[in-house]
Amino acid sequence: MQESVKLLLDVRKLGRDRLFGDSVVRDATIRRLEVLGEAAGHVSDAVRRRYPEVPWRRMRGFASFAKHEYWRLDFQRIWTIVDEMPALERALSRVRVRDVAPA
Repeated sequence: MQESVKLLLDVRKLGRDRLFGDSVVRDATIRRLEVLGEAAGHVSDAVRRRYPEVPWRRMRGFASFAKHEYWRLDFQRIWTIVDEMPALERALSRVRVRDVAPA
């Protein structure tokens, strides 16, 4: 998750125009958002309850939507998600690795 967030923060630094104008950046952004969502889907209910400030359900929902209804993706909305990455980074930084690591 941290690697995807880091790369999405890099996209944020590139800016909205680059996201909208570069298909490689768009595809990489969508892929990283899907990876985040898939990872969120593997987090236990107990961890989700312990860290409610992380938008686990929204992350998982985006991944599903992007995979199954990719033709309906709204890149303005995707930019909004990318622009909110610093908040997600802060929320995820509070999650302790031992809480999500497989036993």
